[in-house]
Amino acid sequence: MIQKIETSYLQLLRILLLLLATAALVLCAVMGSQFFIQRSAEPKPVDETIKLSLDDYSASIKMYDPATPQAKTGDQAPAAKADPLFDEFLAAVNAFGKVANPDFNLTKDNVNSAYRTMEEDSNLGRDFLKQLTGMLKAATSKTEIVARIKVNPLNELNSLINHSKKEYKDKQSAIRAEKSRASDEAMATRAQANMSLYAAGAIFLVFAGTILLVVLLKIERNLRGIVPSTPEQKAVEPETIAI
Repeated sequence: MIQKIETSYLQLLRILLLLLATAALVLCAVMGSQFFIQRSAEPKPVDETIKLSLDDYSASIKMYDPATPQAKTGDQAPAAKADPLFDEFLAAVNAFGKVANPDFNLTKDNVNSAYRTMEEDSNLGRDFLKQLTGMLKAATSKTEIVARIKVNPLNELNSLINHSKKEYKDKQSAIRAEKSRASDEAMATRAQANMSLYAAGAIFLVFAGTILLVVLLKIERNLRGIVPSTPEQKAVEPETIAI
């Protein structure tokens, strides 16, 4: 009776160990796949497009009024090179001023210094100048801006330029911060790959140990089935008579 109970317990233990080994093997495979996925993690793509908004300027129209440096009369600013964007920018500036005064007419020498400064600024550049030119053109159709242009066109021009520069740089800084955050997340994911590898190795050791226990139980069970003959059993065994 006791032997049957012991055999039943051993059989149940063997089943539980096999279930544990199966679960360990599956988990080891999952953690291993996680290692390969995390090891090749790349930063998430970040949209680097910057778009200036004239509505933002209209909403904060009284916020920025510092003057943009202009080339003074007599300054020997570098001569403007052939540049269609420069010509378009100059035309937009003059159209902006003509809202207040039909005789408003700045020359290339008047705007060349400020234009080149913005063009050579690593945080601005030609993309900013293209959008600023569009902003100047669109501003002449905004009632609240037109009213301010008629009061002082140069002051309003400087105000719009300075607001646009700040908005562009702020959005550029936000893009840099987003790219840095995406890079940090990718690095953290790659760091987790090592943890996944260690976990997979530990789980595999559990699997191997469990299988070893199952094998030992099987050997022990087989040994129990081999019962050596006692002297008494040998005495009662019938002798074999050779014929």
